[in-house]
Amino acid sequence: MKLKNFWLFSAVALIGLMLTWCKTNAPELSFEETLKVYSEQPSMMKDVLAFVNDTWSQIENKLDVETKYDAWDSIKWALSLKTDIVSDNESKDTEAKLSLSLTSDAEIQEGFFVKSAKIDLTTLVKDFKLYFKLLDFSVESNQQEYVAMISEIVNGFKNKWLTIDAEEYSNLLKVSSEKNFDMFTYLEDKDNDKIFSDKELTKYDWYPAWKVSFNEEEIKRLTKELYEEEKKESEKLYSWDNESDEVSDEEFNAMLDDLKIENSEAYFVIRSSDKVDFILKNLDIITAWEKINITDTINKKTIWKDSETIVITISDVEESSSVVKITININPGLTSCGLSIKVEASDGEETQELFNIEWDISASLSEKTLKLNPNFRLTSDSLSADVVLGFVSNKIEDYKFDTPEDAQDLNEIIESLLWWEEYLDDEDYVYDFDEEWEDVEGEEVVDEEAEEETGDVE
Repeated sequence: MKLKNFWLFSAVALIGLMLTWCKTNAPELSFEETLKVYSEQPSMMKDVLAFVNDTWSQIENKLDVETKYDAWDSIKWALSLKTDIVSDNESKDTEAKLSLSLTSDAEIQEGFFVKSAKIDLTTLVKDFKLYFKLLDFSVESNQQEYVAMISEIVNGFKNKWLTIDAEEYSNLLKVSSEKNFDMFTYLEDKDNDKIFSDKELTKYDWYPAWKVSFNEEEIKRLTKELYEEEKKESEKLYSWDNESDEVSDEEFNAMLDDLKIENSEAYFVIRSSDKVDFILKNLDIITAWEKINITDTINKKTIWKDSETIVITISDVEESSSVVKITININPGLTSCGLSIKVEASDGEETQELFNIEWDISASLSEKTLKLNPNFRLTSDSLSADVVLGFVSNKIEDYKFDTPEDAQDLNEIIESLLWWEEYLDDEDYVYDFDEEWEDVEGEEVVDEEAEEETGDVE
């Protein structure tokens, strides 16, 4: 019996030593080497961004969205969206086909109610000029007389190419087609070593790890640079718009001065010579109005990888009892990733769940094709929705963008439909709602239709 116990104890000890050796058999890299491994290690997100930002001559993107949801009034709705977009990276020509439909299982309701609607549309940007063609348009509503009037006008343009021949639209299309500011590339080119401070080589779950804090001043400086770059892009894109709702420089600088980063604790965990994980254990971001706390917890290992829980707590600086809590659970699998997001609000006395989202995301990537299937379910007190998405992006060649030769200018059509506006612009006449026209000097203009009806002549 003693011999059995000896061998059993020896086996357990040996296994324990092997597990400890496996867990700690990771190199103690310098901090610069650790950051290099972390930034260069492969990830699906980086591969997807590289595919999207590729300069392949032509790309075709197809998106199918099927949504079923129950609203607070117990009406079941179904929404379907299908798009097929082909774009050319060199000429910037783009052709898009869109189909949108909405249906419900309800009987016609009181008030204005749309039971079903459908629209099919094709748009084309050719040589920075916008064209579009309506293929189908239908609406079923309890206000059918008004709908019929609108449908008659709209359907008069069915299967006909229309265009907007205006210089400002062409200029906007030209500017928007230029390569925009890429925040991810911009950050990759920066010396990110500076945003971390208090670097200390330690252990995290038996692995060598660099414990770091965040450098508040460096983050403020980098945020200022990002703001300036985004501002340049915005000014270039919306230079025609004299009015802007964006934050002024003074407001932004004031917000940046109020920004505080406290109680930061993060780890770069060295799993192996080519695998580094980043774990944000705690971070407090404080502004003039609110405090945001972020914690990141690595849970027990799943069969494929560690699962992760991120908790974001947002509280009002003046009313500390007013709290919004966002809990994100990430459960990676072999070919997909499970993701749940729960949002709760508390006033210090009562906690209410605002909504909950359950995601199931799968992806596949090859040299010329990207496929994404992010399906999710959303639930709240007043709404539940199931959404099935399918996205496919293909690198293609030799697609031809044909210029419509018979396109009508939409501005000219609108002007012809609003012919009566010329009377409203005429300074010699004003409209009397008693259906009589009078000139400015007060002389009454004969209402011939009224005379014919009454037979009276003044």
